[in-house]
Amino acid sequence: REDHETQTTCWDHPKMTELYQSLADLNNVRFSAYRTAMKLRRLQKALCLDLLSLSAACDALDQHNLKQNDQPMDILQIINCLTTIYDRLEQEHNNLVNVPLCVDMCLNWLLNVYDTGRTGRIRVLSFKTGIISLCKAHLEDKYRCKSCILTLYSSIDNCFSFLFFFLLCAYIVWVISLPCPPPPPFPPSPPQFQAGPVLPL
Repeated sequence: REDHETQTTCWDHPKMTELYQSLADLNNVRFSAYRTAMKLRRLQKALCLDLLSLSAACDALDQHNLKQNDQPMDILQIINCLTTIYDRLEQEHNNLVNVPLCVDMCLNWLLNVYDTGRTGRIRVLSFKTGIISLCKAHLEDKYRCKSCILTLYSSIDNCFSFLFFFLLCAYIVWVISLPCPPPPPFPPSPPQFQAGPVLPL
């Protein structure tokens, strides 16, 4: 939607805008680990993903045949998979899940995090990372999940342990970015390195 007073275009659902404002209220939490955990928890509950079991998440991914991690997903594919997820949650938690609202907000969040260029597509791996990271399961179980990024190389011989460590680091970076709205666009930087402002997680 367009804001004629500020002459800007807002891509966020009104409820998502409210959620981002509530996340910003947590910026005064002193320690970054607590601050990030509280933001992730608030995001998880707002998207009703705290009700989604790991097995149900994996079932939905398998049902939509999301096996090629590098393949792109368009908006219709994302909506279809999210609808499958939230329809099942509505059956189990009828009074807690508003399917159209949850689908809209989760779509909005996934595009904000993984489609900052506004192409209308995200990678299958990005979709999996977002959903599995915020579903209801122990962290160790998420690592072992067959649909999770870390499982790709977790069973390979120890000589490839450095690759597993690299994937773990990449996963942590993705998780840290989850609760944050995308930064505003800015012009390309000159070739030399320029330090940017440090934003709170």
